[in-house]
Parts: sequence; C-alpha cells; structure tokens
Amino acid sequence: MHFSTIAIASLFSLATAAPTANEKRFPSPGSFITPSAISIFHVSNGAIAYNSDKAEVSRINGQDTTTLVTFDLNARAPPAGATCYIKFYHDASDTYATFSGYGSPAQIDIFRSLQPAPSTSTSGWGPGNQRDTFQGRLEPVYKSSANDGFAKVVENVFPKTSAGFPCPQVGEYRVKGGLVGFEVVPTGTSSSVQWTKDLSGLILAW
Repeated sequence: MHFSTIAIASLFSLATAAPTANEKRFPSPGSFITPSAISIFHVSNGAIAYNSDKAEVSRINGQDTTTLVTFDLNARAPPAGATCYIKFYHDASDTYATFSGYGSPAQIDIFRSLQPAPSTSTSGWGPGNQRDTFQGRLEPVYKSSANDGFAKVVENVFPKTSAGFPCPQVGEYRVKGGLVGFEVVPTGTSSSVQWTKDLSGLILAW
C-alpha cells in the first residue's frame, strides 16, 4: 500500500499532537505523580465525599472545608531516599478554579495524613481527616502569560515549604495498600480555593 508524503505527515502530526493525561494537565512529563482520587472533608461534621471531580478548600463564617488528596504509589513510586515536594498547578482551561482570600491572596496549607481517605463516602465522624504533619504553605496563581501556573511557595512558615520531605514509600506506616494521603487546608480568616481534579491541583514531585 502506498501512502503519499502528505498523508504520512498528517498521520505523524495527529500522533504527536495527542497528549497523554499528564501532558495535558501539566507543562511536561517529569518526576511526579498526580492524584488517584480527591475527597471533600467537612470539618463541622466529619463527612467525606469520596472521589469528587471538584476540589474545595474553604473557610467561610468559621466553617472549614478541606480536600483530602490520595496518591497511588503502586503504579509509580518516588525513588527510595529521594526528597519530595508538594506542588500545586493551575491549568488555564480550568475555568472552575477559584483562588480568593479576604484582604490578601488565598493560601493553602498542606498536611500529610496518617492514612489515605477512605474509598467510600461517609456521612459523619470516623475515620475523620487523619491530619498529621505540616508539609508547607502554597499560594495558588492562575496560569497566564506572566505565570507558569505553579503556586508560589510561602517560606515564612516552618518547616519551610521548599525544604521538601522524605518521599513516601510503599510499606511505610502512613502508606496503606500503596496509597498515601495529604490534606489541603484553608488559611486566614476567610478564603476559598477550588479546582477541577483532572485539570489542576496537587502533584507529588521529586
């Protein structure tokens, strides 16, 4: 069978233009993994909405809502002994995303979880959010010609966000069934940070 030069060029163009999930969501493939699930945690009553397609991190009238982020290390895990960093990325196509704070830019705190979020929704307390160690603070930004979409690192907290932390490994006590959890928590007196799971959000990088 004979293909013309134009036809071959067209096929090649289609093949190279089709992005993988990570290539669509982030600038380029690299040393990171994206969440396998996100869940909404309501601090007022302990309810968890498992595997939501939208994330919400807010503090409104003293009521907190956080997002529990689960990473699956079974398919791909960071190298043993590596240093990991939590990053936040906004994709310009994510028109649902909102980053608003009261009197100042919205910032989010990242905590490691004692165990990942449950794989089903819950209506009340148990197991709770399982919040453990503080991992850093980020200030989300909208991707634009002036910003690459990665959240600003807030350094005037301890431990410093840019210092990183030992990468989680399958078999560790906070990694259950190869899953590791983090919690995204609001800061300030009033704020709202929202994003679409398949377009923006946290990555675990090393």
